[in-house]
Amino acid sequence: MYEVLNAVLQRKLVSVVGVQGVGRGSLVTALAGYIQERRNTTGFSTIFFVRPSKRLGKNSGSFILRLHRQLVKTGWIDERVIKEIGPGEDEEEVMESILNCFRPLTSSKRVLIVFNHIDEEGDLVDFRMFLSQLFTETRYVKVLCTSEKEIGLRGGGAGEYVYNLPPLTFYNSVRLFARLCPQVHTGVDRKALVDLLVDDAQGSITFNGEGVNQRTMDIFKLIGDGFPNKVFDCAYGMTVDDFKILWQKGVRSIGNEGELKTANDVSNFSDSDSDSIGG
Repeated sequence: MYEVLNAVLQRKLVSVVGVQGVGRGSLVTALAGYIQERRNTTGFSTIFFVRPSKRLGKNSGSFILRLHRQLVKTGWIDERVIKEIGPGEDEEEVMESILNCFRPLTSSKRVLIVFNHIDEEGDLVDFRMFLSQLFTETRYVKVLCTSEKEIGLRGGGAGEYVYNLPPLTFYNSVRLFARLCPQVHTGVDRKALVDLLVDDAQGSITFNGEGVNQRTMDIFKLIGDGFPNKVFDCAYGMTVDDFKILWQKGVRSIGNEGELKTANDVSNFSDSDSDSIGG
C-alpha cells in the first residue's frame, strides 16, 4: 500500500493494475481510508470515490456523470445553478462544470478522485480526454484508478504511474486463509496450519510463478490461487472434509504427523460452524 501512497503523493495519475479478483478495489479502498484519516499530513482535504455503473444499477451513467452527481450532492457544485445532468446527454457540459469546480482549488484544498474498476466503463476515449483536460487546467487534483490494464494517458499534463498488483504469495495466501477459515479456531491452530503448509523455499512464490512445485500448486488450488476474493470464498465455504484434505497435504509432505504437536488434531475440528459465514 505504501508504494501506491507514495505514488499518489508525487504523481497526478496513478493506476493500480491487475487481473480480476486480485484485490485492486480493496487496496484503493484501504488507501483512501488511510489518506482520509491523515488529511493533515497527506495534504488532501477531500476524497471522491467513484464506482462503476454495473455495480450501481442501470442508468447510473458514466464515471464522469457520477463524479458530477457527487459534486452536486456534496455542495461543490451549486445545484441551483447547475442542474444534475442525466445519462445519455452530452457530457461536454458536465466536464466543463467539473473543471469550473476544480480550477479555483488552492494548495490547502487538494482533492483526490478514486475511479474504481475504470475498465468496466468500456470505451475510455472520453475518459482520457476528461483526464487530459483536468490535469492541464487544474493544479491540485489527483486521480487514482483501478483497472485490468493501464489507461494509456501519456500527455495532458500528467504521465500515468502504473502499479502492477500481483496475486498474494503462497505464505500470505495461507495466512489469510488461516485467519478466515471457520475450521481454524485459535491462534495456535492458525500458526500450526501455516507452519505445516508453507515450505520456506516456496513461501514467496505466487500461483504459477517460477519455481512453484506440485505440492504448492495443489494447496494453492484448495485455498484460492492467491486471489483474495477466491481465498475468502474458499475459506468461508470449506467443510471439515475439505479441511482434512488440505491438512493431509501438509502431513504427507513432512511424512511425520508427530511434528504437529502444537495443533489440535484435525479430527477434533467440528463442522458445526462451517456454514456460519458465507458457507
